[in-house]
Amino acid sequence: MICGAYYEESTWFRDNRTPTYEEYMSVALVSVGYTFTIAEAFMSIMDSMVTKEALDWALSRPKILKASELMLRLVEDVKSHKFERERGHIPSSVECYMKQYGTSQKETYEEFNKQVKSSWKDVNEECLKLGQHLPRPLLMCILNFTRTTHLIYDGDDNFTRVGKQMQAHIASLLVDPVPI
Repeated sequence: MICGAYYEESTWFRDNRTPTYEEYMSVALVSVGYTFTIAEAFMSIMDSMVTKEALDWALSRPKILKASELMLRLVEDVKSHKFERERGHIPSSVECYMKQYGTSQKETYEEFNKQVKSSWKDVNEECLKLGQHLPRPLLMCILNFTRTTHLIYDGDDNFTRVGKQMQAHIASLLVDPVPI
């Protein structure tokens, strides 16, 4: 599944093609690797709590994971698209959306911010619903990974280019933690 998404992205790059926004998102939501990261975290961190049903549930890409994937993809693309275009990368959701809908960069950012806010509502709603059926540590794994996304892309692309802001976050967590 993820290899197929990478292959599709490589054909866009090879052919110098900008896909439609919907086509891009159907591939990019898989290539972002969120669902596979969560499944791996379930297995490696909390293997005693993970049942076959819980893993199957995660791999089915339920609403909470789709919302989290969407947030990760949109936030990452907004923060990194200029840099990625400069270095010769495939078009991001920003370019695909602007081309397809004839919007400006500012209008696209505003639309994506609305989608991110709506996705947070979905995540929160699902957390309340799933809290009755899914072990809390598994649910917190999803929620914390989604929160981390926003921390990494807060202000800049701190994933690709780690700057002073991210260094300060890491130092406050690991070097100078709040005493308990």
